[in-house]
Amino acid sequence: MPGYVTIKTRFNVIFNRNSGLKRLVQDVVTTIPPILVATQLFATLHVTRLLEAGQSLGKLDQTFFNRCTSIVTTATEGSLPFDHQGLADPRHPRHHSEDGQQFSDLTASLVDFEDVLPDNHIKPNRPAVLKDVLNEASQLAATNFSNHITCNLFNRTRRWLAYRMYRWQHPYFTALSSTRLQSWLTLLLRASTNADHQGSILQLLPRFTSLEQPPPAVLRHLQSLVLEVRQNIGPRPVTTSSVARQPQRYLPWLYKILADLRPAQEHLLSQRQLLQLLVESGHLQQQHQQQLQSQLQQIKKLLPQTRLFTLLPQKSNKQQFITISTACLHR
Repeated sequence: MPGYVTIKTRFNVIFNRNSGLKRLVQDVVTTIPPILVATQLFATLHVTRLLEAGQSLGKLDQTFFNRCTSIVTTATEGSLPFDHQGLADPRHPRHHSEDGQQFSDLTASLVDFEDVLPDNHIKPNRPAVLKDVLNEASQLAATNFSNHITCNLFNRTRRWLAYRMYRWQHPYFTALSSTRLQSWLTLLLRASTNADHQGSILQLLPRFTSLEQPPPAVLRHLQSLVLEVRQNIGPRPVTTSSVARQPQRYLPWLYKILADLRPAQEHLLSQRQLLQLLVESGHLQQQHQQQLQSQLQQIKKLLPQTRLFTLLPQKSNKQQFITISTACLHR
């Protein structure tokens, strides 16, 4: 089996004797980032639009990201497959298959995408010579999306659980140490994502020796949180393997988390601003000052749990590592 050897060197050392090849590589590196940024922004808008409408998502694989690239760019020097102008034609044969439904959905998202673009926006060109480079980029985009969901699903679910616990402000939780609060979050996350025990907190509780059975009202509240997660999160048991196989199946749950956290964050920020103005006014009695300071501390605890996130990973508009295959260079 052939191996690979890495030689540390500089770009100019390799391409000094071939100015044409050097210029080609530099053009590719300059041209690709705007295409990838437009693709990722459009893909995010498309996914968000479908989630808002309650529609199902297809696979967000290499083919999907290839289609997104085609739809937000202009083919030059020979057209590539899936040009967006062909997608808008309802007589296109692919509109009569599952693939065709995705094409129709992408075309509808393109209308929304173009509405938010500046009037003088010009689509990035997609030269035919970049076909292999963009195929590699689409494969990487699909891999990054899968990794993005796999790496963040559990932490974001845990933050949502923490926010809901803190928001309740029950004395039982305010009296607990941070270590025991974290243990409760671990228990709730396990009950929410496992297939075992039907999400029963009481069946899992003996495994957490630092925790005691809470009062009935607290137990009912925690069990309702677990039930809410289990009803919405996606296929169970939720493991890194199951998420990596079908990452798009967990996007509706992440969208629900965002829908809960966005207004909560806006409310907390406006409330913090108001309380800070009252404290700084200096016209309050000491007792009221202490009460306001206590409320500010509570907001300070809550705000990190309402931190927002993106459903899909986002590209920066700077030069980045790009796979340039020999097939591309031969074109």
